[in-house]
Amino acid sequence: MILFLNHHIKNCGVQQYGRRIADLLLQTSLNVEYREIRGVEDYEGLVAHFKPSIIIFNWYPITMGWLSPGLLKPGIRNYLMFHDGHMHGGDATIIFTGAYEKPDSIRYSDNKKILLPRPLFKYDGAYRVNSVPNIGSFGFGFWHKGFYDIVTWVNREFSEATINLHMPYAHFGDAAGVQAREVAAQCLANNTNPNITLNMTSHLMEDNELLEFLAGNDMNVFMYGGVSEGLSSVLDYALSVKRPIALTDNMMFRHIASPEITMSPDNSLKDILARGTEPLERFYEEWSVENFIKKAEELLHE
Repeated sequence: MILFLNHHIKNCGVQQYGRRIADLLLQTSLNVEYREIRGVEDYEGLVAHFKPSIIIFNWYPITMGWLSPGLLKPGIRNYLMFHDGHMHGGDATIIFTGAYEKPDSIRYSDNKKILLPRPLFKYDGAYRVNSVPNIGSFGFGFWHKGFYDIVTWVNREFSEATINLHMPYAHFGDAAGVQAREVAAQCLANNTNPNITLNMTSHLMEDNELLEFLAGNDMNVFMYGGVSEGLSSVLDYALSVKRPIALTDNMMFRHIASPEITMSPDNSLKDILARGTEPLERFYEEWSVENFIKKAEELLHE
């Protein structure tokens, strides 16, 4: 059987991503047990109880830093979910998800690797019809997410619009929401056009609520700064609702980036909105639930 181990803190993108992967694995023909754990004692107890042939760790140094290569069990196929370049795999296979054309170039040349599709959602909910353009975005409320820049761009391009931002507090890095509130204040300061309505929320939405929020926007925009080797999982949600997406030229968006959806002085939000979802169409099939399940059954069989 396959034991999938995740950490237990909910307000964390790494945790949420691991939960989504596990939910899809539970839909396959594979024999999977999912557990959220706090440390070594939980891990050792679950291994002794289940005696798995495969363990998948949703590993990240901040969330599962107790796991060292020496704790990987011999005789068990160990897999580590890739999030970014701080991972020390030991004798384990790295699981990449998304369009990594050359996983070897991202490091870990000594580790085996497998590549699974990104895990999109099936969304069959409502699509709100808006009287003015609704521009949305979401993510934990850190400065590098560029929410205030979204407000600036919308104010520059639209004479009338609504901006919908969902910025929950991150357990790791901003548990008290200090930075998120500062970002929200800057968003308010940047919203200078009285004909543009700015809505902001901070409660942690469940997946279905978040998908409905994104589907209600005419376009969803992500303007990250900073650098990470990982891929941003916000795009999984945005792709799932099949609305237009606009992006900055950021490494975390490289798996779907194209000139048609990348913002620049020569490619405005209005330009990207006018193209609709055509630049995104291929991802809907490549990263469908059905394709993920098929590939997982092929690559993770016991």
